[in-house]
Amino acid sequence: MAEIIREQTEDEKKDFVDISGRTIDLDKILRLMLQRKGKEVAIKNRDKKFEERIPLPISSIMVDISRLVKMAELEKVGYLGSKSLPLDALEKVKLKIIKKLDLDLYLDPKKFELIEEFQEVDDMATKKEGQTIAVLGRKYLFKDTNYTYSVMETTEEAVKRIKKVK
Repeated sequence: MAEIIREQTEDEKKDFVDISGRTIDLDKILRLMLQRKGKEVAIKNRDKKFEERIPLPISSIMVDISRLVKMAELEKVGYLGSKSLPLDALEKVKLKIIKKLDLDLYLDPKKFELIEEFQEVDDMATKKEGQTIAVLGRKYLFKDTNYTYSVMETTEEAVKRIKKVK
């Protein structure tokens, strides 16, 4: 008996989900991991005095991960380029790197240098309080990558600080 094969119609294709080549979206996993760590840092920062707070250097972490992936790729293949690791092997390398990543290493206060303290007027709080509310900020240099990151006090902290002064 001969088997009849026909092409799918556009209607049939719109509901089709290809599961044969499904891979883990490591970039999404990494973003979620960094978001979770960012929330942890924000919670810890909330309990600290404003002067002791430090940021989570996400851009620096991404640069390091990219560098580590390239080094692993170079180690496995011997060169970088279009004919390097196949996509699934590269994803396995990324997954190993992400699993080994210790984000607490990026939160060492010694890795940050305070380069500027500034104030920004919070328009919403100013309208609500009837006086100018300036939120304090600190700009840090992350020494490993020379990227800058800022930490701001919350509006509530700024209002309390201003009311204490008066």
